[in-house]
Amino acid sequence: MNKITNTRVFGLSSKLFSHFKTTIYIDRVSNMKEITTLVLLDLATVLREANLVALLDKLRLCKFHHHDYNFNDVKLNPDKIFWLCEGCK
Repeated sequence: MNKITNTRVFGLSSKLFSHFKTTIYIDRVSNMKEITTLVLLDLATVLREANLVALLDKLRLCKFHHHDYNFNDVKLNPDKIFWLCEGCK
């Protein structure tokens, strides 16, 4: 049997990390905070694997957030890219 995966694409809007995108399995999460954490963990993994230590240090100082959508919107819109932004508040 072919299992359908419940995934969504999230991207970052940021001075340093704009256009980074990753896919999150939303069945593993229950709120936006958990999604944000997973997106940032994915980016941190990419930076660590590329030995980009200075960027990893800068990532730790960033505060990402979402606006104009909530977890229910994420569940209901499988084809949309959801952006997390930093620095606009």
